[in-house]
Amino acid sequence: VQTCALPIYAAAGEYQPLALDSAGNLYFVDDVDSVIRRIDNAAQHTITTIAGIKGSWSVSGISGDGGLATSTKLSQLYAMTLDSAGNIYFLDYGGQDGTRGVTYMVLRRIHAGTGLLSSVAGQNFLGIYTGTGPACSTLYAEPASYQCGDGGAATDAELAGVSNLAIDQSGNIFLWENGGATIREINAATGRSE
Repeated sequence: VQTCALPIYAAAGEYQPLALDSAGNLYFVDDVDSVIRRIDNAAQHTITTIAGIKGSWSVSGISGDGGLATSTKLSQLYAMTLDSAGNIYFLDYGGQDGTRGVTYMVLRRIHAGTGLLSSVAGQNFLGIYTGTGPACSTLYAEPASYQCGDGGAATDAELAGVSNLAIDQSGNIFLWENGGATIREINAATGRSE
């Protein structure tokens, strides 16, 4: 865990999403370093990196599920929020396959208490849809329909252009996809994309 006693001296790039937990700790994305950081709500206001490896960008697809979030390379990070249990959700978007550019967009979760990372929705799409929902375009890295996989497991769905997310009191997750001007839901009870 990397810490810094004074926030003013912490190296950080473009701050994007912000979120507060029930203890008043502030979480923010540092997109330049591809990390998520926390400013503790204490006298020292210590900054701690809680996900990603500073300056180490993932270029080969999603990895790290089941391991510590602080030991995993992440890419471009967008759309962060916390649920009522303190689990952190964020969008990991990037990777390169050498010909088509972006190769994945995945909603990921950092489990409160353990710091372990898991994927909640989306997949490494790489131009081939392998999910159980309705098929979609396989011509480009980003699906043309923007709703590939609805009706199937959220981890099989393809996501595109997600820029915001929210979680309700029942744990259902709502994703705003810019590309298709669509709000998609991940049902907490079934784990399905709707």
